[in-house]
Amino acid sequence: MDGLDDLKRQSVKVAGYYAMSEREDFQQYAERILNCAEHLDFACQNVNGDLVGFINNVHWCRCPRCPLCQWAKIGKWRAKFFQGLHRLYFENDVNVIFVTLTSKNCWVYNLREELEMITSGFHRLLSPLRYSGLFLGYIKALEVTRSLSEVGDSHPHYHVMFFMQGGKVPRQFLDDMEWSRLWARSLQVDYQSVCQAKYCKGGDLKAILEVVKYCVKPSDLSSDADWLYQLTDQLYKKRSLTVGGIVSRYVKQSTLDRIDRIGRSGDELKQSGLPASLDWDYMNDRYKLTLGVVS
Repeated sequence: MDGLDDLKRQSVKVAGYYAMSEREDFQQYAERILNCAEHLDFACQNVNGDLVGFINNVHWCRCPRCPLCQWAKIGKWRAKFFQGLHRLYFENDVNVIFVTLTSKNCWVYNLREELEMITSGFHRLLSPLRYSGLFLGYIKALEVTRSLSEVGDSHPHYHVMFFMQGGKVPRQFLDDMEWSRLWARSLQVDYQSVCQAKYCKGGDLKAILEVVKYCVKPSDLSSDADWLYQLTDQLYKKRSLTVGGIVSRYVKQSTLDRIDRIGRSGDELKQSGLPASLDWDYMNDRYKLTLGVVS
């Protein structure tokens, strides 16, 4: 519950930043985020000796840059990938290469333009992978971090799981310098960006945790008002999580987009268990837990 307390505190801070703006849409964001997840009803179950809470009822604000809503979406996305990849691994012999693809830091005002460049670069990168005859599909997640060294800078990068034919993995697919060369050529830039690649054992569902995570860290969202304002505009209606190839047969892009848009996949089931609730206490800056009662 401490993690949820921290997210709510960061959400309140983000709401405060939006409230400081003179823009009407940002002020509306402020009100929605401030009222997000003030009350949660959930069911507690014993899972392998641990008491786990499953949320049954909550009001999410559905603002793109709300830390609490980001957290909720990540949980639903991961659940879909756990289900889909379990079937994918069972039905196919695959290798998985986890790659981080970076680009130079950019001024946050130019982030949208930079994202268009790296999106085009990624599509060009797929051509030599398909030509290898080993490429099957991918999961690609965008992350944008705030630079600590230069005020106003942002660092966009991709975390990607590439799914390849089973068997021995060719050496070049595990070579960081080879990925840097391919990525620079795909971006059509004159610098070598930092890339990191590692092999993930087929069937290891934990690898998805490294890919499906925050698009923007809550600590970055709640650090600087001007950076938040620009980021909000630059990421407006930008998709942060995509699948392609064989992966899209097991995890539908439309399902991921629905979760991103409304916070629900549409097939959620109410869980049974010990009823409990959380209520945000503004005076003490934390959630108050009540067991055995659901309003």
